[in-house]
Amino acid sequence: MKGIFRRCSSLTYVQRIKLLQAVREDDDRCSSLVGEGEFLPFLAGRPLLCLPPLSVPSSAPAQAWDRGRQTLKWISHGELEVLCGGSPPERRVLLHMSDTGRPCFAVSLPGGSTEAAASAQQLTAGKFVDARAALFLLPWEEAHTMSQAIAVLHWQAVTSFCANCGVQLRTRVAGHAKECPACETVQYPLTPPVGITMITDPAETRALLVRQGRHPPGMYSCVAGFLEPGETVESCVRREVAEEVGLELTAVRYGASQHWPFTGSSLMVGCYATTEQTELDIDRAELEDARWFSAEEILVAYRRIVETPAVRLQKTNEGGLWVPPDGTVAHRLIRAWLLDRGLLTSTDI
Repeated sequence: MKGIFRRCSSLTYVQRIKLLQAVREDDDRCSSLVGEGEFLPFLAGRPLLCLPPLSVPSSAPAQAWDRGRQTLKWISHGELEVLCGGSPPERRVLLHMSDTGRPCFAVSLPGGSTEAAASAQQLTAGKFVDARAALFLLPWEEAHTMSQAIAVLHWQAVTSFCANCGVQLRTRVAGHAKECPACETVQYPLTPPVGITMITDPAETRALLVRQGRHPPGMYSCVAGFLEPGETVESCVRREVAEEVGLELTAVRYGASQHWPFTGSSLMVGCYATTEQTELDIDRAELEDARWFSAEEILVAYRRIVETPAVRLQKTNEGGLWVPPDGTVAHRLIRAWLLDRGLLTSTDI
């Protein structure tokens, strides 16, 4: 089996996964590969992205750039040493193995000041971008890589002591686990699931969308909430909908999922549900508003965020309803629903 792990022009997916598993579990082997790795730097929680193409004005805010124009900026071990001034990075995690078998790490750089960011950006010809903005700028696969990096680096930062005996933990070289030197308990990052649901009437001519106080002005989304112990995704969805808008669901089905690295690093499990009820009993402690919208109204809201993605930066609501932007599972649920209704075609997305 060792022969398949030699550096080659292209490894299969299965070979890369098996190689990743082997390197993660062998601290000595992982350490020996660090010098030939590629590194995705983070500074104060912000990932390094490649600068925009010349067609995008340099004065344009990062959050206004279009999805897919940006890519993650990977650097060599030598460049990393220069950025860190010869010191090791604060935290490091092995994310994956490249097609050629090269290890790819995410690292948290020391510092975080404006001066440190400017110096690093000049050295790498990249730009440190707010992580939430980057999630909406990057292609899907790269957004997933960034999301994984944020989650594990944050877990490393906040997890220091054994939950079993209280002794300080030792981080594995790959960064994906921590071990207790006293009781040998191993801790891994956890990903709590969240049910997020698009609710429609039985004819699917209308859908229920909600907004919380923290949403940007004008944005409505889907009902969402964390699973409680012992719940299935379906029972979580039914409970959250009952609590927040007072509706009883008649059907729940799976739609799509997404890792969300913020607010607890959760797995968003997107669902569709129907209800025969229309009258809402809104939990004002959780929601600012909840409304039924026609499919045509949702189509207008969808096109608005697609055509003018910078609307999410607005401070006031000047143009009416809009839905979550590309890069969120709510956007994917709404887009698929509009496609199923025949209101969108493949040329519209």
